[in-house]
Amino acid sequence: MNDDNLEPESFPGQIASYAEDVVTFLNCLNEFPEFTDEAVNTSMRAFEYWALCLQEYKGQFRYPAGQHYIHDLTSEIGNRIDNITVNLSMLIEIGIRPIYPQHFRVPMIRFAQQHAAANLLNLSTVATFSSAVTATTLQFSYQLTDGVLEKAVNAFWFSLLVFSIAAAVNSLLGFPWKQAT
Repeated sequence: MNDDNLEPESFPGQIASYAEDVVTFLNCLNEFPEFTDEAVNTSMRAFEYWALCLQEYKGQFRYPAGQHYIHDLTSEIGNRIDNITVNLSMLIEIGIRPIYPQHFRVPMIRFAQQHAAANLLNLSTVATFSSAVTATTLQFSYQLTDGVLEKAVNAFWFSLLVFSIAAAVNSLLGFPWKQAT
């Protein structure tokens, strides 16, 4: 951006756009459970707070008091960015270094992705097994429709079958999505 075209009134919008991008990055960063750091979360969430506060002072940044406020805020923003930089450097160091140095040479990020995919695969296996057991049990009980209790039991087994099939399909759809991201 050219300094000649920099308007003080555009600062709240710029911080709001930056805050949105930082929060999107934070959500992606929190996908790695091994690297959930409250210091980084707090530092990154501060940008949202500043964006909201700056919206309240819109129209006042041409005056010396508004410019003084922006100047003070930039030093605080710099401190937060330094904190984020230190913590992200640690993530890069941990992410590149293998988790199992003597056995496998798997970096932390790849391990987290494989672990999430394996969880979905396990969920799919359990849901498929549950569907098979439910379908087998439903075969024996669907003919019993004499009383209210029998109808309720059949409704229960049928709804369990629907939910277990839905869980299996959901995990099978989630598996390639997790592999792609």
